[in-house]
Order: sequence, then structure tokens, then C-alpha cells
Amino acid sequence: MKIVALFLLALIASVSFPAASQTTPVCPPEVLLSLARSGSACLGLERGQACIGNGATHTTGFSGAASDLAPFEKPGDKREARLIASVQAQPVDSGISTILLITRANLTEAEERGVFLFLFGEATLSNEVQPQTELTGYARGALTIRRTPATDGDIMARMAINQAVSANGRTKDGAWLRVNVPNTNDLGWVAAELVALQGDVVSLTVVGVAEPVLQPFQAIRLSSGETVYCGGMLASGLLVQTPNTFTSAELTINGAAVRLAGTFFLQAGQSLLIHALDGWAEVTANGTTEFVPAGAQVVVSLNAQRVASGPPSQAEPYGVSRLAALPVNNLPTRIQVATPLSAEEIVRQREAFYAAVVEATPEPVAPSNNRACRRIVRRDTVLWGGPGEFYEAVNEVDAGTRVNPVYQTTDPDGEVWWQLDNSNWIPVAQVVQSGDCRRIPVQPVVQPPLVNTLSLETCKTSNGPLRAGQQVTIEFIPQAFDNYGEARDALRIDPGSVAIENRVYRASATDPIPVGSAGGERYIRRFYIVWQAEAGTYRIEGNRLHYRPTCTITVPVG
Repeated sequence: MKIVALFLLALIASVSFPAASQTTPVCPPEVLLSLARSGSACLGLERGQACIGNGATHTTGFSGAASDLAPFEKPGDKREARLIASVQAQPVDSGISTILLITRANLTEAEERGVFLFLFGEATLSNEVQPQTELTGYARGALTIRRTPATDGDIMARMAINQAVSANGRTKDGAWLRVNVPNTNDLGWVAAELVALQGDVVSLTVVGVAEPVLQPFQAIRLSSGETVYCGGMLASGLLVQTPNTFTSAELTINGAAVRLAGTFFLQAGQSLLIHALDGWAEVTANGTTEFVPAGAQVVVSLNAQRVASGPPSQAEPYGVSRLAALPVNNLPTRIQVATPLSAEEIVRQREAFYAAVVEATPEPVAPSNNRACRRIVRRDTVLWGGPGEFYEAVNEVDAGTRVNPVYQTTDPDGEVWWQLDNSNWIPVAQVVQSGDCRRIPVQPVVQPPLVNTLSLETCKTSNGPLRAGQQVTIEFIPQAFDNYGEARDALRIDPGSVAIENRVYRASATDPIPVGSAGGERYIRRFYIVWQAEAGTYRIEGNRLHYRPTCTITVPVG
């Protein structure tokens, strides 16, 4: 089932500074509209992907991998980040160019989180991590992962027969494979003869024991131009946000080693300038490390190649003249930008940070045998609307994706299928299971759910694929209201509607729902209708004032 989504989200682009700040950014409507389009066009961006949000951009691929990198043609196009050598946001006559990207950095695969990068204005971001071959394999028997490629190497983990393993390097003779230790960022070695590789071992890179593995865009080089927006209150550059302010992510930026926990704005011309908007950072260059708390900035001098050529400066208070209109509402987590610190406050925070570091050496812990249940997709495959290929193909799923089955049944040809927790179906033969997994209950007859919800922002349903006869709630959420009064009176101004193939239904709306933090609280209302789904293809459009999210959906028979 193909779904086409054309929708527009209106976002407020200005930064929320504490009340003490008198900075009031004024951005032209075309810039605000560009940022709003970026958020809606790249909705659903996943880790390891890059997306063109808006405007004029240029992308290059790595030599030898360029043919695999399909060109970006329009906003909303998503590509694998590992194939991209550089992305460039270019100045435009109206609006602003934006590029969104999520890198895993040093976060573990099991965390399923990433570091969000938002490039805008006039700026270029280069990926200094060359694409490397990675092959999936399966243990032929009980498999031991060792710290070194030797039979007497320290044991790091053990794996059961048929458990999947990801190999990313080999010894020169090909006798040992370097693999990821499951659910960690550690690397270990396994005997090649004990692994059934899905590919040619010669394609793996010969690597040393201590050689690290970097994720795409974990090492980057930033270059930003002088183009500014919003009356000079929004400078071109890069916004970076980690999942939280207590777990750091490690990046190499223009040759400087950087630990980040929070939200940051970066610029790079003759020097690298890092503003800590929220959380904290540690910046290391030329053997010197500087702590940067929220409300401060640090400067690293760069050479002609825009690589760090000196130590970082001491952290100092940042100015707000070019931070006042930063598009922080385009980030996954909304923040309030910290008030600039005084020099004395920076010193106090630095001392408190390092005083809290515990310098005790932990006792050695024997490696544990992780028996947690893990079911991963064996190879790229298709999810189906029912237990059989005579149903419609609903979606594609990549090799290595974890799945969570809830029911099991058998099709007329005798093939066993699992129904996943999102109601889609996958053949059991396409899944590799390891660890202590519970038995999947058998359900001979699978009835589709009686109700479903369709979001006009994403064109996705919350209870599996649509089915004829379902009671479907069709909903959309327009731009947030600035205060409770506006939200309360919204229906009197325009109650909103939903059109299904030009038949218009008046919408209902929820009560105002607060969003944002105290002092900057705003309100949204969810507009919706309830529709009895019938087989066919429909163009569905929400409408309130100038907000018109649109989906084209197909409801199969049965």
C-alpha cells in the first residue's frame, strides 16, 4: 500500500530565553515557513539517515559509493548517512535552507537513540567516516567473543548457535573476524570458521586490535558562512542535540574531541565556536581539555583546512545577538536556552563538575552471558497486511531490525507467520531468534482490530493497516496556540473540517492540551472525525484556517 503525504506544520522558530533577557527576535514569514516545512518534510527521520528539509542544498557521495547515493530531489527525501561525504545548505533568495541528520555516534545500538544534527543557512558538513563493509553472520555453534584474535584471549561474551553477529573487520589471514559485542559499544574477535557470513570475508577491511569503529558523521568537519537571518539575530551554522543532559555523546568536530550532553550551536570559520545552550560539554584539542557549561562558549582556532590548530580557549559567557532566533523548536526535545553565565559562575560550575567525578577504579566484573530474548530480521524483507503473500505488502523492514511478535499462525501453504506488535505480519523464516524467548501464542484465525486511528500529519495508522469496516478516527493537530484563551476560542473562529474525496465532515476537537515548560506554555487541540472505513482509495484533507495536511490512502477489501 503506497501512502502519499503532503502536509505543513507551523512551528515557532524563535528561542525561548529566560524572562531576564530583553532579546526579541523578528523573523520574516518566509524563514518561519521554511523551518516549519523542514519539520514536517523530515517527520519520522530515523537514526543513520539524512533528510533535506528545505531550500537549496548540495550533497556528495564517497568515491566508489557515489553510485549508491541517489540524488536528493526534493524536501523530505531521506538517504543513508553512511554514503554521504558532505552536505551543504546554500543561501536562497527567500527562506532558509535546512538539512537534518541523526548519527548514532558512540551510543550503543541497543539504546536506539542518536545525536540530532540540524544544519541551516550557509553551511557545509563533511562526513569524515569512510563507509566500511559490515557483514551479518550466524553462529554455527556456541560462539565465544574474545578481546584479542587468539584462542587464549580474554572472553568478553558468549553467543548461542544461530545467533546473529555483525562483523566489521578481519585479520590479514581472515582467520578471525572483528565483531560488535551485543548490546554494547565494545568490539571483540571470533573465529571465522565458526561464523556463517552473509558475504565474502575478503570484502571486510583488515584492522588492528585497537583500531576503533566510528559511526557515520561521528567525525565531522563544519564550515559556516557569514549569511545571517532575522535581522542578524540568526547566524548560519549547526544545531546539535544529544538524547539528554546526563549521558554524553562523543564526536570529533574539526579535529577536536568533543563530549556533548545537551543542546549546542556550532559555527566554524577561522575558528570553531561552540555555544552550550543546554547541558554541558568537554572540548579537547592539542592536549588541552576545557569544560563548557550551559550559558558559555568556547573557541578553538582552525588552520586553512578548518582543523583544530590550537587548544580550546577558556569557557566564557556567550552573547545572545546571534542566538536569539535559533530554531530550537525543530529539535527533538524542546529546550529553553540558558542565560549567559558570568565568568565567576563558569568557574564554580567547572569546579563542581570535576569535584563530582569519582576517580575510583571499579572492581573487575566477570563477563556475563546475556540471555535476553532478541529477534532480528535476517535480511531486508517485506511486512504484510496479513499472514500470507496474498495480502498487500504494507512496509519494508531492514536486515538487523528487532521485531516483537505477539501471535503466530500458519498460512494455507504451511508457512508459519508472526503478527508483530504493530499488527503487520512477517514470515518466521525471515527472523533469527536468540536468548531466552517466550513461546509465541498460536491464533488460528486472526481478526483485524475494530478501531484504528489515522494521523494526517504522518499518514500512518496506530493499529495496523486500515481495513474495510473499521471505525477510524482521522485526526490532525494545527499550529500550537500562544495562550489558553486562543485555544479555548479556536472552534468559534474556525471549527475545522475533514474532507474525504470532497465530502466534507465537520471536525470535533479535544480540550486544550498544554505543551512546553512553565513560563513558556502553549496549547494544542487535536481536531478529528470518526469514519467507517470502506474499501477504496481516498484523498483525505484536514482543514483549519490555512493548515491543510493531506493523505492519499488505500483501504483493502476485508
